[in-house]
Amino acid sequence: MKKQFKATLIALTSLLMGQASAAYDCEQPATEMSGFHNMVVFGKPGTQLYAYHLPLFPGQINGARGHVLMHTYQAIWPITLDDDSAKSYEQTFAQRQSAADMFPFFSLSPRGERFKVPDMICDPEFKTDVLLAYGHVEGNPQFPRPEAITSGLSQITVSAPTTFAIKFDKGVKNDLTYLLFGKDDSYYLVHHLNNNENSYDQIIAVSFGDEAKAKLGALIEAKEVVIPINKDQIEERIDANASTNHNKYKIKALSGGKVAVTFGDDTLEATIIEEIYFNENADLKVN
Repeated sequence: MKKQFKATLIALTSLLMGQASAAYDCEQPATEMSGFHNMVVFGKPGTQLYAYHLPLFPGQINGARGHVLMHTYQAIWPITLDDDSAKSYEQTFAQRQSAADMFPFFSLSPRGERFKVPDMICDPEFKTDVLLAYGHVEGNPQFPRPEAITSGLSQITVSAPTTFAIKFDKGVKNDLTYLLFGKDDSYYLVHHLNNNENSYDQIIAVSFGDEAKAKLGALIEAKEVVIPINKDQIEERIDANASTNHNKYKIKALSGGKVAVTFGDDTLEATIIEEIYFNENADLKVN
């Protein structure tokens, strides 16, 4: 396995404020099985595309060892598609996009050789064949049924250092925090998961005004931001088990709504474009 800019992954640790887990260390890879890893694919055609690993948590439902351990990661990668798949993605995106759905939902299911999530994190030349689909490859009823967008398989390539990667390690964080990343006027907030079956996945596309973008700088990959608990921008989740801020609340993902993001000494206002993905993880609850 090639080492992907370990210094970059270590640098992420210094960027994250009070995070639940340290960035993944490629020098000390986890011992686990190889397998296949379904992912969300998001991004506007012509901008950077990203893949988001669909994680699992060890527990009563999934078990506490063996198969489940290969999926206990939160990870985000910038990716590129082969030329034919990129064209199909652009065409399908345009066909499915509407005023009510600015980010049609796409996902992928690997179809090449089995691999470990750390392979994708640590190999700067990682690529694999996948079924790329409009809709959810796992048949989640909250999303469109999967429809392959090419007649054959697509190839994805990790096009830059991993945006963010952690392996769940029972760490705890008390604040409601999201990962802020993006470039070229395409920015995203992703809920920073805790190692807890009551956690949830949420990916939101956001925009910033010129003044805020100037403060963000040219590259803001994987900065963790704190989301203040404000009733105008935060929705309380109805979940008896979600007793801490990072699980009890989530961003109210209304198009055109505003959300404050705080990192360091700066608090900036983001405008919500659309919620791309939300998974309550209702099948992963601890009884």
